[in-house]
Amino acid sequence: MLIAETRKAVADENADFFDRIRAVSYAKISAMKRHPAIINLLNSMYVETDADVAPALKALIAKGGPTREKLALDGVNCMKFKDDVDPKLVVNILVNFTEGVLNSRTEGDVTLDGIAGELEMCLDLLKKISIRRSIFNGRGY
Repeated sequence: MLIAETRKAVADENADFFDRIRAVSYAKISAMKRHPAIINLLNSMYVETDADVAPALKALIAKGGPTREKLALDGVNCMKFKDDVDPKLVVNILVNFTEGVLNSRTEGDVTLDGIAGELEMCLDLLKKISIRRSIFNGRGY
């Protein structure tokens, strides 16, 4: 379900990296709001030890990185990034940020709206430091 939601968000979005990340993130957050158990299910995948399912889950998790990179970067104009900025690293930073926030939460401690707000700040900061100045339409970044 999450994969379908994110693919739809990518299909509906333009080729701006940060707009795409926002669209995908909000599609996931919307799905998690409709189905709150998704968060616990996803978190449990990382700590599962049952010999019958753990290897399959580890393989699925391993496929996640390339899949996320493809969703985030396919069709994106990476020329907007500064020469010394690797867009794949930006994707990894965002993934680690969101996974860290979700994994560190306790019941009622972090809300999905709170995560969305923190993600907005993170995206704004990463955009500010990773995109060429002339791309910002005169905003002075």
